[in-house]
Amino acid sequence: MGRDVIPANNSKVLGRIQIVGTAVNGTLPLTIIQVRIDGGPWQTAVGRENWSFQVDAGKLAGGQHTIEARAFDGSLYSDAASIHINAQRPNPGVPTEPVRADIIILIVCFVSGLGLFVLFRKRLKG
Repeated sequence: MGRDVIPANNSKVLGRIQIVGTAVNGTLPLTIIQVRIDGGPWQTAVGRENWSFQVDAGKLAGGQHTIEARAFDGSLYSDAASIHINAQRPNPGVPTEPVRADIIILIVCFVSGLGLFVLFRKRLKG
């Protein structure tokens, strides 16, 4: 439970963030993924094996917070996996945009692919 969680542990966050992760089922199929913040009530995430959960870090007090996730297979809950985030307070008057991890990953993949294309193109010409 909880492999490949985004954002990384101890990340500084601002505004709305998307927590995404991967859960691995055991002998029974997963029925639900739940997430909670700072020991609060468990809330349902979107998806099962690949899941996501939106957090508005702007509504959290500034400082460190614990986000936990667990899976349920209809019979047992998994152990909770957790990460810590450091909620940053925005400067007054500065609008905050949601942090989209999928866009960041897409940009990294695009830049990496472009770099490989240029590298292989130089090798073919040389």
